[in-house]
Amino acid sequence: MPFFISFLSGVVLFYSFQYFPFSTTLIILLSSVYLSVQRRFITILIVLLGIAFAFFRYEIGKDMSHIWGKEALVRGVVESYPMDTERGI
Repeated sequence: MPFFISFLSGVVLFYSFQYFPFSTTLIILLSSVYLSVQRRFITILIVLLGIAFAFFRYEIGKDMSHIWGKEALVRGVVESYPMDTERGI
């Protein structure tokens, strides 16, 4: 279980780095120093594997700026007719 939690914390640290880069870097450095003093090098490795896993699975969002300021037309087709219920239509 500690290995799984370490892996998930690596994934969370990767995604939090996008929004809080300084504090995330500080957390990674402090926890690495603490775990090194405690001689838990395998836990550091598992956290780094979680970060690497999240990095390889990360997909950059699509750029939608080309439609900014243009008019978009959306059409819909009703597939079924309205039905009477106890409260009305």
